[in-house]
Formats: sequence, structure tokens, C-alpha cells
Amino acid sequence: MLKKYAIINFKGGVGKTTITWLLGSYLHRYRNKKILLVDLDPQMSLTLGLTLNEKGFFYQTYQEWLKLRMDKKETIFYLMEHYYKRLQIQKNIRDYIFEIQPNLYLLPSNEKLYFIELMNYDRKRFKFFIKDVIENLDHDYKFDVVLFDCPPNFTNLTYSVFEFIEEILIPCNPDIYAKIGVDLLIYTLKKLISKFDLTKKQYILYLFLNKARLFLKEFTQETNYFYHQLKSLEKTHNDISIKVLNTYLPERVDIKRSLQNFQFPEEFIDYFDSLSKEIRLES
Repeated sequence: MLKKYAIINFKGGVGKTTITWLLGSYLHRYRNKKILLVDLDPQMSLTLGLTLNEKGFFYQTYQEWLKLRMDKKETIFYLMEHYYKRLQIQKNIRDYIFEIQPNLYLLPSNEKLYFIELMNYDRKRFKFFIKDVIENLDHDYKFDVVLFDCPPNFTNLTYSVFEFIEEILIPCNPDIYAKIGVDLLIYTLKKLISKFDLTKKQYILYLFLNKARLFLKEFTQETNYFYHQLKSLEKTHNDISIKVLNTYLPERVDIKRSLQNFQFPEEFIDYFDSLSKEIRLES
């Protein structure tokens, strides 16, 4: 059965793009899963992180693939435009995704996604867009897991993702903004359900600390304080299932480099093994 997760926080700078890559890379390398990474952020952080070399140029294989897709107007932007008019995907879109490694794929973002938000579109027409895209791709690829790297704000794609998924992974930094960003996300989700007629379902929000500061392998006093701030949310929002995970990711300066060298840092194996189990990816 296909497992699907949105990685999101309305507070930027929490490491959601790096975590999307690391979780996908871990499941691919150490659990032999077929993975699709979906970059829905117009900033294209995941896409650029995986396709640019150290000099800031696209890898040749990706550049050739991208040129062909652009010439044929086969990007997520054009797909959204066509879908808005017809409310369906009328062709096989298997060529819209790029193979990073065998059984590890990327549906890239596109800077033109900014324009989708500026146009006066009826948001509800995108309700089933993500569902139809993934089902079209999954017909050929048979993925095990799909991970959505979402923008740090509410967009047409965010709305469509929330219609498709039930499980949301929310990385939080141990700072004063952590609880505020989560509160805003929960508030937005409630509004979506009531105002935009999302299908009623039991959403599960998994909260966990990223960039946790440690001293002698224990949370610092500051990190421990913000961890318990997050724990308080489990009692506050009874209509949405919120779980604050025991798993955390420690602060590491060089963790972002894993995006550009396609490597999974071995010192993080235990952390992502624990994370995957807590969010039921091992079931």
C-alpha cells in the first residue's frame, strides 16, 4: 500500500527540505523502498539541491532531461494549467519525473508556480490535482513511499496535498517560533476542512525537534523547554491527532551537504530508523 506524507511547517528555516531528502534517501538505501520526492515549493530548494553541481550548474543528465521537458511543456506548472481547464489528466505523465538513482525519483518544482498563486483561480478546482498526478504516476512506477516537500505557506498545491494525504510530518526548531508555526498550521488545516470542503478524515500530525541542542547526550535546558511547549499541543487540539515524537535530530552544521553529494550521513542512521518507525513507515 502506498504511503504518503507531507513535510511542512509554516515557519521557514526548519530544515524540511533536508529532512525530505534524508528520509527518502534513508528509506531508499537502507529499507529498499521505491521513493518519489515531490518538490511543491516555488523556491525549488529540493530540486536545485539535487540537480546543481558545486559550481552552480545543472548536472548534464538533468540539464538534458529538463530541456526536453521544457520544450514539450511537460512540467508541473503546465500540468496544473491544463488540469484547471479539464479537471483531469489526459495523458500518461511518467516522463515528468527525473530518476536520481534507480528506484529514487524526483518530481521537480518550477519557478512559474509563483504565477499560479497570482492568477485568480478557483482553488477548489485543484482539489484532486495531487491525487490524480500521483495515481497516474503510480500506475507505472508502483512507489512504496511519496514524500511532499511543501512550501512554508498556504497555496493551491498545499490545499491539494491536504486532500490527498492524512499524515503530516512537521519539523520544528527549538526556538520561540516553533509553537507559533505549528499553531498556524493547525488553524489553517481546520479552516481548510470547513471552508474549502476537504474530505473529512483523521489527520495525524507528527511533530519532532530538528536541530536539537544537546549537552552530554541530553537536551539543553532551552531545547527541553521548547520540547515541552510542543508536547502541550497534544492536549490542546483534540479534534486533530497530534503526536510529538520521541525522535529528534541533533544540530549538525554539515547535514545540508547530503543533498548535493547524494549521500546519507551514516551518523544519522539510528535517528531516521527511529523516525520511520514512529511515523509507521515500518509497518
